[in-house]
Amino acid sequence: SYMGTWSNTSSYSQYDIVSYGSGLYIAITGSTGANPSTSTNVWLLGVDATARGILTGSTEPTGIDTGDIWWEYLD
Repeated sequence: SYMGTWSNTSSYSQYDIVSYGSGLYIAITGSTGANPSTSTNVWLLGVDATARGILTGSTEPTGIDTGDIWWEYLD
């Protein structure tokens, strides 16, 4: 779920998404007060707005709601 701008007083669950600085971060575990830019054991940088480009797909997944954020993780 997109939770808005990160706050050090908010509790986040696994897979929550926050904006912080110039990026969107995805929680890989629950936390409170773990800074997205320094807590790499808690947050994964999903989108870096300072990057030169963002890869996007042409096929939208089914079953998503307007306003949802989606991406494909390539391992």
